[in-house]
This record gives sequence, C-alpha cells and structure tokens, in this order.
Amino acid sequence: MRSVIYVLALCLVVAFAFGSYWIKYDTQERLEKIESLREQINHEHERIAILEAEWAWLNNPDRLARLAAQHGPELGLQPIDGAQFGAVGEIAPPPQLEEHEREVIEQLLAAALSGAEGAAPPAAPAPRPRPAVARLAALP
Repeated sequence: MRSVIYVLALCLVVAFAFGSYWIKYDTQERLEKIESLREQINHEHERIAILEAEWAWLNNPDRLARLAAQHGPELGLQPIDGAQFGAVGEIAPPPQLEEHEREVIEQLLAAALSGAEGAAPPAAPAPRPRPAVARLAALP
C-alpha cells in the first residue's frame, strides 16, 4: 500500500514540477512580448512626434506666404477677400434633420440675419423620449 502512495506522490511531484516549469517559461515569454510591444509603442510615439513637427513646419505661415509669393503668379493664386464667401442665409439645413430641429435652426438663422443681437434665442422644444426608453416604460 505504501508503494502505491509513494508512486502517486512521485507522479504528483513530477506533475507539479512540469507545471511550474511551463508556467515559468510561459510567463517569461509573455514578459518579452510585453517589452517588445512597449518598444513598438515608444517607437510609434517618436514617429508621431516627428510627423507633428514636420506638419508644423509645413504649415508655418511664413513659409506658406513665401511659397505663395514665389509660385503665386504661375499658379494664379490671389488673396482671399470677403466676396468669395457665401451669405449665412444661403446655407440650407441638412435634409436628415427632423422638423422641430429644422425650425430651431431656421429661427436662429433668421435672428442672425435680422441682426437682432438682444433677441432671446428660440425656446428649445421639449425633449422627446428615446424609442428604447419608451418601450421599456411600456413594459408591465
């Protein structure tokens, strides 16, 4: 009987040794992968910083003004003036708006066009319940 217990105990020790060995190396492998990912993230952050600096240099107003002066005549570039912009009244509300939203936008546009600075903004319509909330409220 003792020999059976010794054999089972030995098998259990071997199983635990194998399990701890596997966990140790699996953990080391995952830590290496995490470190590799951190290095990749740092590299990407550096690349983003470089690209942001390059973007800032490319959009420098002095540089753009110099390029516009240099290439303006051959490209037909001209300064922007106020006549190139449309009037606020020419802007139509998007078609996907609901009726009450369209009315509020039209009232705001009318107030802006009439120049009524002291006029009170139109009253906002009462909020409508969302369909999912209305369905939940209807449940017994």
